[in-house]
Amino acid sequence: NYLAQRGLPAVTADLETEFEKARELLKRKYPSVNTAPRETKAKAMRFLASRGFSMETIQKAIKTEDSELS
Repeated sequence: NYLAQRGLPAVTADLETEFEKARELLKRKYPSVNTAPRETKAKAMRFLASRGFSMETIQKAIKTEDSELS
């Protein structure tokens, strides 16, 4: 682990907080991602990935946005 080699404590991510942040960014940048075509969803996923979110968090945020419409 890179941090441990440098004598720094490990950083643990709070998955629920990360999920909420991802949803908020998604709503702000792509408010209609749930009705958007596949290309726009892919763009939204790349946007969240560029902000450092894990793929698991990104998929969960997009899936939640999709299910909220139903």
